[in-house]
Amino acid sequence: MHLGLTADTPERLLAALDEVTARSGETVPQSGAEQGTHEVTQALAARG
Repeated sequence: MHLGLTADTPERLLAALDEVTARSGETVPQSGAEQGTHEVTQALAARG
């Protein structure tokens, strides 16, 4: 989830707090490189 940085970001974060803190579906990468690949993939998917 990307909230951006706007005047209402704190309120939107509070509204989405359950989703932000949910631990379901998490994976533990085997290496730092795997983590980086995962993060970039997620960011690209979020951009649409």
